[in-house]
Parts: sequence; C-alpha cells; structure tokens
Amino acid sequence: DPQAPAGQGEAIVLNQVGNVITGSAGGVDYFTLTINPSTGEVTLALLDNVWHGDTNSADDSVALSLGSGVLTLVQTVTDADGDSASAAIDVGTGGVFRFEDDGPSAGLAEEAPRLSASVDES
Repeated sequence: DPQAPAGQGEAIVLNQVGNVITGSAGGVDYFTLTINPSTGEVTLALLDNVWHGDTNSADDSVALSLGSGVLTLVQTVTDADGDSASAAIDVGTGGVFRFEDDGPSAGLAEEAPRLSASVDES
C-alpha cells in the first residue's frame, strides 16, 4: 500500500486450503505456495507486488520470514503392512523463499539436508 506509512501495508496472513497456502492481506492475495502431494514439489507463485524496505535499490530482495515451525513440510512414507516413518523440514525460515524485486525465487543458502525415512520391519 503506497499510501501506508513507509509504503508498508497490513501484515500478510497465511491461509491453507488443501495443498495450497495463500498469503493475503486486506482482501488481496499476494502469493501462493502449492504443494504437489505426488512429488513433494513446492511452487511459489507471486500474484501481486509485495513491499520492499529498500526503495532506493532496484535489486532489493525480501525473504519470506516466519517463526520457527510455522511453515514445515512433512514427508511420511508407509509400507505395505502399515508401518510408517516421517521426516520434516522448516521452509519458513532461512530465506528459502525470496521475492527479488517483486519477482519470486526459491533456493537455499547452502545445500538442504536430504529428507529420508526408513521403516524397521524387525
């Protein structure tokens, strides 16, 4: 909101419906995070401009920055007789999702740990 103090409007609130998480404020959807349940792939789609604090830079980058555990992906595997195991990764911290000059990008500052799960059949 360019009319708000310092150009920053309301805080963006996350809402999940099924496999889609929508970030919105004031009735405007700003981005979606979609999780493909078959592949585990997460897609970030920018729907509207987000606020950037450095108005003097044409190359400003803003990270999606949430509290620990707010946005966590969980992988669960189950074998034929019902045994299961899970692994999780927090993707709301550490700058995993970034908005570069109102254009989104995703990446990790370093290689992410591989998620793995095993089932002990003994």
